[in-house]
Amino acid sequence: MPRGRKLRARPNRRQRESPRPTAHRRGYDRRWRQASRAFLSLPENHLCRECRRRGRETAAECVDHITPHRGDRRLFWDRTNWQPLCHPCHSVKTATEDGGFGHARKVRPADDYASNQEQHHDAARPRNTPPNGSTTSRH
Repeated sequence: MPRGRKLRARPNRRQRESPRPTAHRRGYDRRWRQASRAFLSLPENHLCRECRRRGRETAAECVDHITPHRGDRRLFWDRTNWQPLCHPCHSVKTATEDGGFGHARKVRPADDYASNQEQHHDAARPRNTPPNGSTTSRH
């Protein structure tokens, strides 16, 4: 090998297939984890905002950027752009905005987003549980 030339490791499959930077490079580092835990610990952020809007009470597990920051650091750290979501609602919202699973980004109408939310929550609900989440049985 000629002098002065550096060896470069071959990119792994993930690097070849995904031009998206790692979560850490996108800002989801220790500082973010601390800030998001603090945000979710506030009483007003204990429940998923989307589920509450639909009349459900589900614990929030994720801090979501209401408007995708797309690398804008100011928008990333703007707490007025944060909302508490449960993992299923966050996954549906992210897949809807980003295209999910490597598909092209799609902008869906609000009604389609709501339909996806209902389907996901209905699939996750145990059998014989009414849509309102009540566990009492009717006789």
